Amino acid sequence: MTLYRGVADLPKMLDGETFILVTADDGCRLIAYPVSAPIARSGSSRINWVLLVPDRVYEGQTPVLGESQEAVRRILGPLIGNWTLDFLDIEAMIEKSPTIKSDRLRDRDPINQWSRSRVVLLGDAAHPMYPIGAQGASQTIVDAACLAGAIKTEADPFIAIGEFVSARLPQTNNVVLANRKMNREELEHVGTASSTRSEKFRTTTSNYRQAVRDRTRPHSSSVGHNTIER
Repeated sequence: MTLYRGVADLPKMLDGETFILVTADDGCRLIAYPVSAPIARSGSSRINWVLLVPDRVYEGQTPVLGESQEAVRRILGPLIGNWTLDFLDIEAMIEKSPTIKSDRLRDRDPINQWSRSRVVLLGDAAHPMYPIGAQGASQTIVDAACLAGAIKTEADPFIAIGEFVSARLPQTNNVVLANRKMNREELEHVGTASSTRSEKFRTTTSNYRQAVRDRTRPHSSSVGHNTIER
C-alpha cells in the first residue's frame, strides 16, 4: 500500500466538522477532515487528507516516493484528479497542499516475543499495521500507559516488562489481525452494487469495532487498565 498525505486550506467543506471517507472502484481510499477550529470559524477549512492506494493499482510499477513535489503531483493527477465530489475540490486540494508526503506501508504478522532482557518493544516496532482502523498511534499510547503502570507497581524491571508483555501482546495481535481483515474486506467490497456496498461497509466496520472492543483486558496495573477502559 502507498500513502499520500497533505494539508490544504480550502473553502468550507460541508459543515466544517465532518470526516469523510471516499472509496473509488479501483480501491483508492481518500480520507479528509478539518483540523483547525479558528479557520473553520472564519468560514474556510484546513483539510488534512490521506490517500491510500492499494498495490494492485500500480500493476507492477514502482510508486513515486521521495521524489520532487512535481513528480508526486503528476502521479496524483491520474489517480484522483478526475474525481468529482460536490463537497470537495480534489484538484484544488492537491494544488493547495504545500507539501505532499508519500510513503510505502507494510503490516507484519503478529509476533510472540516483544522483549529480551531489559529491552522491550512497543508501538509500531512491536505491532505495525495499516492505518485502516486508526489504531496505530492509539495502541502505542496504550502500550506506553501500560508499561508505565507496570514499572510503577513493580520494583523489578524484568517482572514489570513481563507483565506488560503478557497484558498487551495478545491484545494488539488481535487488533493487527482485525485491522488486516477490515482492509481486505473493504477492498473486496469495491465494485459491488452501490445498493449493497454501504451495508457491506457498515458490517465490516461494525465487526472491526467489536473485535477491538472484545480484546482481553489487562490486569498488570491500574494505570494501564484504566487507560484501556476509556
